[in-house]
Amino acid sequence: MPETEHADSNDPLEHMFQRSEALHERFNELLDGADFDGSPCIWPGGAA
Repeated sequence: MPETEHADSNDPLEHMFQRSEALHERFNELLDGADFDGSPCIWPGGAA
């Protein structure tokens, strides 16, 4: 569906969907070209 169809929507789920799409696009921009080795992410100070 085109974005313009939902621009004036008051539906909370539609707003969540739009934000999710925007976040997904931004993550793709930030991670474009990043190399991943497939290993799990371990936060500093977390269990190994």
